[in-house]
Order: sequence, then C-alpha cells, then structure tokens
Amino acid sequence: MKIVLLGDADDVRGFALAGVEGHVCHDQGAAESALAQIARHAAEVGLVLVSPAVAGLASHALERLYRQEEGPAVLMLPEAEHPQRRTARSTP
Repeated sequence: MKIVLLGDADDVRGFALAGVEGHVCHDQGAAESALAQIARHAAEVGLVLVSPAVAGLASHALERLYRQEEGPAVLMLPEAEHPQRRTARSTP
C-alpha cells in the first residue's frame, strides 16, 4: 500500500524525502484530478495526506474519497503555526 500526499510544491518536496508519492495541487482542477486518480486506484493507496490549502480547494471531492467504504484513510495535515520565512536572510 502506498502513501500519497496532496499539497503544494514545498510539501511534496519535503515528503518525497521520506519516499511519499506527492501531487502538486495549485488549483481546484488539479486537486480534483489528483483525487479522482487516487479514487480509481484506491486498492493501491492506504493513506492520503492532504494539506490544508488543498482541502479547501477540493472539499467535495475529498469528502467523496473519505466516504468510500473500501477507500484509503484520509488525514488532514495540520496548519503550520509559524511557517518559516521562505526568503533568504541578509547578513550584516
């Protein structure tokens, strides 16, 4: 069984270090397409990790996947309380 992540590029890159397959979802269409693909291959997927941003983009499709009787477990990742600054710091 596989673990699959739906998130932004940074999420996918980070989880890839642990061997997790990821789908970058920038908009509602990409999120729904990834969820449809997961639903078609539900027997191969044991866990779907979903970032808060993607959960907001495709809540209805996510709910359908969550309610599949033989579908994978769905886990929402927590919102980062203090996200790191993504810009380079200048040195004095």
